[in-house]
Amino acid sequence: VINDVTRLRKLQNVRREFVSNVSHELKTPITVTMGFLEAMEDCLDDPDQIKYFHKIIKRNTHRINDIIQDLLVLSKLEIDEKNKSFGFMKKDIANTFKSIIDITSDEIDAKNVSLVSNFEEQEIIANHSLVELAIRNLLENAIRYSDKDKPIVTLSLADSENHWIIRVSDNGPGIHPKFQGRIFERFFRMDESRDRNTGGSGLGLSIVKHIAQLHNGKIHLDSRLGSGCTFSLYLPKNLQKS
Repeated sequence: VINDVTRLRKLQNVRREFVSNVSHELKTPITVTMGFLEAMEDCLDDPDQIKYFHKIIKRNTHRINDIIQDLLVLSKLEIDEKNKSFGFMKKDIANTFKSIIDITSDEIDAKNVSLVSNFEEQEIIANHSLVELAIRNLLENAIRYSDKDKPIVTLSLADSENHWIIRVSDNGPGIHPKFQGRIFERFFRMDESRDRNTGGSGLGLSIVKHIAQLHNGKIHLDSRLGSGCTFSLYLPKNLQKS
């Protein structure tokens, strides 16, 4: 009897790599937090040092929470996909766009981003809470990586024959072609120090990819070095309410 265990071995390798990545991503902020907690014990009579340590501990605690929350989102998406639980409803996508802009307004103002929006009222069938999460992840990335001196971000809705296309663009440095095939992998980072400084859990684009797959759609990246990035989320028009 011959059994093909290629797929099983591949799944085992993926699982080991995932556990290793999660451990690595959590270990760094936990180690930093523990180190500064211990340092605080030696300077309890110095208010300025306490404030400085508190700021670092708070930032790393939020980072741990972001990673855990995104892992929970990924887990739920995989369960919903397996159980065919889609939650598709017909709603106006313009309201979803406006909600995302409101949520990210503080980040937009803080970085003085020029947001160019191009969408109209349009009812589409989708899981709008997940679509909102996907667009928010893309928009937050665009804000983080847009040009430092004159950041411009574009959010638009286009209509093709078979799909609604949601595009988010920035005018940042772009992504090198050798990284573009891996950009949607969990915890993949082009430059670990730079990516961690800009924030994020390293799972945002992976979540976007899973949301696209749940809708039987796709996410496409178009980028050239020095010319920014455009992420296009394709949502099929033939989805049925569920």
